[in-house]
Amino acid sequence: MRSELRTLLSKLDDLGVVVRRDVDDRVNQFRYTGANTIESETELNLLLGRFFLNLVTPKGRSSSGEETGIPAGHAKSLLRKEYGANYSDNLLRYVSTSADGGVRGMLDKLSEAFFLDQVDGGAGLDVSKFWEQFQLGESYRNLNQDAQAYIQVYGHMLSLIHI
Repeated sequence: MRSELRTLLSKLDDLGVVVRRDVDDRVNQFRYTGANTIESETELNLLLGRFFLNLVTPKGRSSSGEETGIPAGHAKSLLRKEYGANYSDNLLRYVSTSADGGVRGMLDKLSEAFFLDQVDGGAGLDVSKFWEQFQLGESYRNLNQDAQAYIQVYGHMLSLIHI
C-alpha cells in the first residue's frame, strides 16, 4: 500500500478518537444546573444555544453566550434524525415530560449527533485533501492500486456496509 494511502487511513482511524475526546471534554465542561424538564420553547432554545456554543467554541476560549438563536437552530437540525420530521415539537414534548432521559438525554443525543457530524465532515475533508494531491493523469493510474490496497486491508468489512 502506498504511503499516502496508509497515511490517510491512519488519519481516518485516529479521527474518531480525537473528535470523541474533544466532544467529551466539552460536554464535561458544560454546567447545567436546571431541572431535568423544560416547559417552554424559549428555555429550550436558550439551553440548546448555550450547549451548542460550548461544543463549537475552540478549547481555551469561552463564548459570550449572548446570541443563542442561530446555534439553537443548528442544534435542532442535528437532532432531526433522532426526534423525527416534527422534531421541534417532539423535542419539547420529550424535555417537558422527562421522557427518554429528559434534558440530560437530549443533551447526550445532541453531543452524539455533533460527534458524528464532526467525524463525517473531517473524514470528507481528509479524503478530499488526499485526492487533491494527485495530478489528473497520476490519479487515474494510482486509483486502481489504491482501491486494491484498500480492499486488501478492509475488504472483510465491506460486506457489513449497507448502502
